Amino acid sequence: MTKKRNKGSNDKKSKNNNTQNNPSSSEKEIKDSENKLKEEEARLRKEEQARLRALQEKEKKVSKIKKDLERKYQELQDLEQKKPREETMTSADALAVTLGNIDEGSSVKEFEFPVENLSLKGTKLFELNGTRYLVIDADKDEEWIKDNISLIKSDAERLNAMICTKE
Repeated sequence: MTKKRNKGSNDKKSKNNNTQNNPSSSEKEIKDSENKLKEEEARLRKEEQARLRALQEKEKKVSKIKKDLERKYQELQDLEQKKPREETMTSADALAVTLGNIDEGSSVKEFEFPVENLSLKGTKLFELNGTRYLVIDADKDEEWIKDNISLIKSDAERLNAMICTKE
């Protein structure tokens, strides 16, 4: 029986040795876990930094687009303010230029425009100092004028206007 007890006491000693070995293996596991955790944290920091850089790049692009848009908007406003004289020219100015009475830079205020409707497209009615002019559009060619001359003459007679063309 003593031998059995010795075996039992040996078993207790080996259990104590195993328990003492277990803390070292547990410490190793803890250190491994800590290392894995540190590696994971480092990986996550790198990912976060990469995302932050990407976000900053996108913010720069958005800022550049906003600046480009503002610049284009300003260019558009500048263009609208610098419209050619022809686009802002009044009808009276256009007739005066058409008839050769003034240069494009001048302005004519004494024109009055009758309200009668013309039956023929391609002509415009103007009045200057009591004289009416039926002006044939500049884009009409000689053939169009020949084809429509009778209508143009009847309109001029009806409107008591002189027929003229743009030079």
